[in-house]
Amino acid sequence: MNSLIVFLIMLTGIIGWQSANERLEAKFNPPEIKQNSNFLEPNFIIKTFPLLDKSVKYNFRTKSGLVVDANNDLIIWEKEKNEVRPIASITKMMTTLVLAKNRDLDEVITIPESAVKVEGSSGGFYAGEKVTIKDLIIALLIPSANDGAEALRLDLKKKGFDLVAEMNKEAQKLGLEKTYFEDPIGLSEKNVSTAWELYLLSKEFLKNNFLKQTVSMPTAEICTKSGSCHSLISTNRLLTDAGFSGIKTGYTNKAGNCLVGLKDINKKFPTIFVILGAPDGHTRFDDPDVASQYLEWYGLY
Repeated sequence: MNSLIVFLIMLTGIIGWQSANERLEAKFNPPEIKQNSNFLEPNFIIKTFPLLDKSVKYNFRTKSGLVVDANNDLIIWEKEKNEVRPIASITKMMTTLVLAKNRDLDEVITIPESAVKVEGSSGGFYAGEKVTIKDLIIALLIPSANDGAEALRLDLKKKGFDLVAEMNKEAQKLGLEKTYFEDPIGLSEKNVSTAWELYLLSKEFLKNNFLKQTVSMPTAEICTKSGSCHSLISTNRLLTDAGFSGIKTGYTNKAGNCLVGLKDINKKFPTIFVILGAPDGHTRFDDPDVASQYLEWYGLY
């Protein structure tokens, strides 16, 4: 009798696991997405992790993208990874990396009136405010402050530091042959890169502990030398909803919805997700979120 009870309990557990597995696979490859030829290329088959013998269909609805195990540069999934595309505010990863490498973060920048008028996402700065480069980096990476990026460009130019030129020099140093910047914001369609080169940029970016910590924060507050304070909210909803710890979002009409995401799969395998040209804001977050769930479910080394 006891053996029968144990058998029934085990059978119930197996059925429950299979049911949960089927639900996850259905979420990962929903029928309505498979049938939408406007977004999808033919099915891609990937192997989730090196020692896992299960292959899955990985249907992202984005023009270009990557999922890479950053421990060993293992490409888990790829789509048009070398296609050159506009990258919108993903640009600010390079902007802030160059600043962190070349400038004193306590250096004070004065916000010019022309910077305040720049379109798009904002840090809410006022003309004449005096802000450290450190706080401007926080504003560039969390709410993707276009006003802060333009203020940096203008103020540093007066001091003989060409921010955009230095960004392009850094791209060359890193071997990013298809990456180019026209501005430090991402508004220009000439700011371009590839999914693979953004992955390489991400690895260099994450070597800086200050930058890495900053992109993991869903909110922050900075106070300027002028005495005013600004509350900042991240544009990356995956920081709170899905356990991601970075890195940067971007959007323009030309670039579409973009994201470079970071998540430690099963809390131990750093994995970088690159999304370029997603058709809408929901897709840019949902696809890497579901992909990360799938990897956590099957990610057994």
